[in-house]
Amino acid sequence: MDSLGQIAKNVFKRRIQRKAYVFSLIIFAGSLTLLSFLSPYLDKNLFRAYAQSDIAAFFSVFVYLLCIMLWSLCWIGLTLWFVARTAFRLNDVGTPGWPLALALYALSVVNNYHPGPVERWLIAISLLGVLCALALPSKDRAGKPELAG
Repeated sequence: MDSLGQIAKNVFKRRIQRKAYVFSLIIFAGSLTLLSFLSPYLDKNLFRAYAQSDIAAFFSVFVYLLCIMLWSLCWIGLTLWFVARTAFRLNDVGTPGWPLALALYALSVVNNYHPGPVERWLIAISLLGVLCALALPSKDRAGKPELAG
């Protein structure tokens, strides 16, 4: 059985290929779109409209809060999952994956906390990093010449 330190080291150095990363990107984009469509519904709190009594109103608010919690957990989990997949892909490219993936994530969310004209370009830099993770060849294949068939 591996120690906790060995498990952490294996996760830190894990790698994935481009095909799996493209599949991860598609899942991330689709899930993000689905969560974005659910946001206005949760924002209106339509659960309370069907409540006819005080106990029904209580349970409608309770269900509403559970849905908000589940939506938030899905959003955070999806984001962390994609940051990890980006780190694994950047490891496969031959770069320090986790520091770069976390930096790309930080660049993409800076505009939420400090909006301005300069910060808007940071999102483009973050997207450029994700595109580099897609486009760059694996470290194992980067130095090998193609064999003529």
